[in-house]
Amino acid sequence: MTINDDIKVCPVKIEDKKYSDEVFKMINTAFRSSESWTRDSAIVGVDRISKEGLNELIESSGKDTLLYAFDNETVIGSILVKEDGLLSMLAVSPDYQSRGIGGLLVRESIAYMKLVLHMKLAKVHVFKCHPELLSWYQRIGFEDNGEIYIKILKSIIKMVQAPITVRVVELNDLKYVTAATTVVNNAYRSEGGWTTEQHIVSGQRCTEEDMTKFITENGKPNTLLFALEQDSVVGTVQIQPSHEASNEAEVGLFSVSPLHQSRGIGGKLIRQVMSEMKILGFNTAVMHVLENRPEILSWYKKLGFEETGERIPFVWPEMLKIKDLHFLTLKKAL
Repeated sequence: MTINDDIKVCPVKIEDKKYSDEVFKMINTAFRSSESWTRDSAIVGVDRISKEGLNELIESSGKDTLLYAFDNETVIGSILVKEDGLLSMLAVSPDYQSRGIGGLLVRESIAYMKLVLHMKLAKVHVFKCHPELLSWYQRIGFEDNGEIYIKILKSIIKMVQAPITVRVVELNDLKYVTAATTVVNNAYRSEGGWTTEQHIVSGQRCTEEDMTKFITENGKPNTLLFALEQDSVVGTVQIQPSHEASNEAEVGLFSVSPLHQSRGIGGKLIRQVMSEMKILGFNTAVMHVLENRPEILSWYKKLGFEETGERIPFVWPEMLKIKDLHFLTLKKAL
């Protein structure tokens, strides 16, 4: 149905029973492993599904439809579309989480519901004690209707989204100064984004004056890139050459609009910025992450960054709401 960085989502066929052992393990790991952010092991003490139950879903000729996400011949995600419009059993292998695959599975299942099953309403059940999961569904277009589930009204999620382009900024991009500044500050200072530091750091992350300077002086020495959806800025990242090591550059000003998070845009920005770093002659990417943000630290590690053991003070201590907070230094060979 859709290919996104070699990920394909499609309804299962009877021959897909050959994957049942690995899918059984993948689903239950996604819901029960401490490595998975979707885990509910503190709430539910049994397997999410049995092998027998999984095979029954595949063999069933009823109205429930199971979809798998494939990375080549490996099943890395699943979602079940039930006949009443309930989306269930959304699971992504912990090794593939934070790459937008969960959002891809939801969008593809909704497209299938609308175009094949002719449904007009999708809904999901979310535990009240799992606020981060509730927030994730809300970011991708679901609305809380005050009952035990949240739903999409009138299929408000776009079935077809414009491709994301990541490129180095040009002088003509001064027209995006306000939009790009808003993206950065919303990503770091609003309540909506999972990257927010609102409860940790005060003040703006970036001003329009800063953004204007970044664009007009691009490449001298920092290099700014934008992620664009058609004519809208949805993400930013900046290459900042190291003052200590000429072969290293830091990944800075990394942001994705909260309205566009969980779509794999962050990963695309990081991959593109590392490609640009190699073109510029750097062989090591450096990242600084606040030490009290384990979920962000984990996301970078999934992209190949490793902790160096270095811990440095926050650069603007007067802006900290939590005193004596430090950065952890991560690096990745290019």
